Amino acid sequence: MTLGEALAPYLPKDTKFKALHVYTVTYETKDFICVRTKNPEKPQTFKNKHFLALVDSDQQIILGLELYVYLICTNDSTINHIFVSKADTTGLSKHKVKVADIVRTMISYVDNIDIKEHTKHVERKRKAIETHSSAEGSPVVAAVRSLVDKLRSEPSFYRTLVHDQSSEKTPICVSNNVIHRISLFTRSSEQYLFPESSENKNKHIINGNQLLEWWIGILDGIAVQRKWQCYVTIPGSDSESMKKYISKVNGSWTLGSIFDENENSPAIYTIPLLPDDPKGRFLEHLVVEGRHKTVSTKDFWEELGFRQEFRIGNVVGILGCESSLDTKQGSNMLPKPVKRAQYRQVIKAIKRADFSDSEDVRSLVEREIPNLIGDVYEDVIGTQDTKHPKIEKRSAPVVNNITGLVKRKKQ
Repeated sequence: MTLGEALAPYLPKDTKFKALHVYTVTYETKDFICVRTKNPEKPQTFKNKHFLALVDSDQQIILGLELYVYLICTNDSTINHIFVSKADTTGLSKHKVKVADIVRTMISYVDNIDIKEHTKHVERKRKAIETHSSAEGSPVVAAVRSLVDKLRSEPSFYRTLVHDQSSEKTPICVSNNVIHRISLFTRSSEQYLFPESSENKNKHIINGNQLLEWWIGILDGIAVQRKWQCYVTIPGSDSESMKKYISKVNGSWTLGSIFDENENSPAIYTIPLLPDDPKGRFLEHLVVEGRHKTVSTKDFWEELGFRQEFRIGNVVGILGCESSLDTKQGSNMLPKPVKRAQYRQVIKAIKRADFSDSEDVRSLVEREIPNLIGDVYEDVIGTQDTKHPKIEKRSAPVVNNITGLVKRKKQ
């Protein structure tokens, strides 16, 4: 299944849209979580980035979502971890869509991609030959120096060399035991992805309470279908207040975090460093203070609640859900990946655009993005039957208004 095929049932019937899915080739990256130096088995961590967007027939971006997919590989298992980096709408489209359904479908689509699709070609880190002084007498170093001297004296010699790229695009081994995880944190803001979009009259700003409830509904819809376990924590909040947010969910929810497997272990060995994430910022603060090996995971969550971004009066929640082992492999299809440099150029082009100006957005969609990565849009025609909606309504209250994500219903 393609992204467009996944979205069609949740889009107005017979209405034309385009689905955009830009993602990077999978590449080896730093450890997802710090590993003890004495650990006999060090996991390998790989990553790719995804930007997904829905475009209407007027060439206006309706909404966008950026996801980071981490693959943490050991001999015993593979963790497929999706970190929801940003999600946003523009308020530009004349079409009414249920944004919650679209966002949920996009996340599910990426999670349901066969991991082997992600790992067909992998860019690995280049290994340094030798870095310490004892390498001076190494025959490998001598050979490299000989090549350098040859190239300096005869540059044309470069064309005769055989360039071995096997180390850059070597397939990685994926265990049959796959753990699926999704994590994110909720923080209310006027805009997340699309500059100046908060100026559009159809885009509404809501507080942190509504945002947290809305995201719980998103993950709950995924968790119920796949029978996952979900967690919520609000640093600085008491347990009774947190329980109110999950009192009417349909799935299995509990207070805590997917990273609490050993609450007595130092937080440095249990909490990941994720981009623009308050957990990671506090972890870095502990490193600077020299307390990173003494603060336990349990104490980490307690101290995190005293950080300024959790004390400014707006609720910030941390959510996560996970599956058990032996998860059935997905079957969704991936388009052709782009280079990381191209992906960065696309994101930069989006951040340069003025999303309060429909002509600027149209130029971005019709010219800038295709010029950077080619015509990567997938045509989609909605198939939703408004009389018989495809998605059952949750028993929990539905949030109808969210910063750049949900439009207010007309009374």
